[in-house]
Parts: sequence; C-alpha cells; structure tokens
Amino acid sequence: MVSEEYRKERDVRQYTFDTTGMSGFKYNVGDVLAVYPHNQEKEVLEFLEHIKVDPNQAVEIEKLSENVPDLPATANWKTLFRDVLDVFGRPGRRFYDFLSTCATDEKEKAELKHLLSKEGKPELKNFVDETATFADLLIAFPSALPSLDYLIEYIPQIKPRLYSIASA
Repeated sequence: MVSEEYRKERDVRQYTFDTTGMSGFKYNVGDVLAVYPHNQEKEVLEFLEHIKVDPNQAVEIEKLSENVPDLPATANWKTLFRDVLDVFGRPGRRFYDFLSTCATDEKEKAELKHLLSKEGKPELKNFVDETATFADLLIAFPSALPSLDYLIEYIPQIKPRLYSIASA
C-alpha cells in the first residue's frame, strides 16, 4: 500500500488491463510496460513551419556515427519530429556549442558563444530555467540550422516511459 504522504510527493496512478482472452500473455516480477509517447502534431507542424521545412517531404536518414540507435531509413519530416526525435526535450551545453559552430549569422554566432562563456553563464541559466527546448533554440537561432543528419546526431530519440507491472 502506498502511503498518502508518498502520493502527495509523486503522481502515482493505477491502471488495470483486462488480459482475458490473450493466450500466452505472461509477466514476471520486475517486468515493465513501455509506453512510447510522441510529440504533439500541432507543435511539430508549428516548429517545422518556423524552420521552413515541408512536413510531408520525404527524407532519407543517414547516421553519421554508430552512437545513434537504429532509425527508419526513410520518413517524412513530420513523422520524424513527431514520433522519433525528442525535439521538445531540453538540450545540454553540447547542443549550444554545436549550434555556435553551425551559425552563419555573426550576431547569432556571437550570442551563442557568449552563452557558453563565463560571462554568459547567468543568461544560459535563464535559458535552461525557462525550459528552452531543442526547438526553441533552433527557432531562436535560425542561421544555426544544421542538416538533418546532424540533427539526428544531436537530438536524442524519444525514450519510452517505463512502468512497473504489479499484480494482486
């Protein structure tokens, strides 16, 4: 039984699934249910409009390194950013640094480099505190838009949410 105090600290929910008629469906203690989320299509379409990309354009995906998990060989931009890449996740310092090398506008390049400097640390903290996402940064610094191959390298894939399975 989960204590009331624990419930106040965490969002705990209980879901029951009826597996009647599902022959061979078995699970053991420690097994988890993986839920694969996706980004909201409306937000993805707004983002793609900002970066001036046709959401229905098919793209071939080429991995630049073996550090990237398997991806579909082809997809359209909408599917890639809705179902695969965590473009609304929070980027780390590495992404800011990468964008500073991609920026073609000198003012944007200088601003990105400033954010990464000792003097720009408070401003970088503000970006992070305001939950700046990969999409926010790509919109804020339009000249720093890298190729799709590089976006795949720097924007992680959407991770499944894992929920423990329990039974009475």
